[in-house]
Amino acid sequence: MNDLTNFDSEELLALASIDLRRDDYASALAKLKVLRGRSDVKPEYYAVLGRVYASLGLLHRAKNAFLAYTEQVPDALHEKFQLGMVEFDMDN
Repeated sequence: MNDLTNFDSEELLALASIDLRRDDYASALAKLKVLRGRSDVKPEYYAVLGRVYASLGLLHRAKNAFLAYTEQVPDALHEKFQLGMVEFDMDN
């Protein structure tokens, strides 16, 4: 595996999004974990993270990621819908 720290934040987020579309959740999550804590991470990080966690069945983590995204991007209808689906799956 490549040294993921060699990639900038924008590259890692783009690569994680590709991994997610390919259903390669482990690879996507590895890239997202490298991004965590960086100061230049865009809000889309939380949307991708939420989708990965939801796909893995980690619903509480997915909920928190989607909440973080929708707080930063209040007009994000797709992510609000995904948040609602996570809440539904959690029987909320």
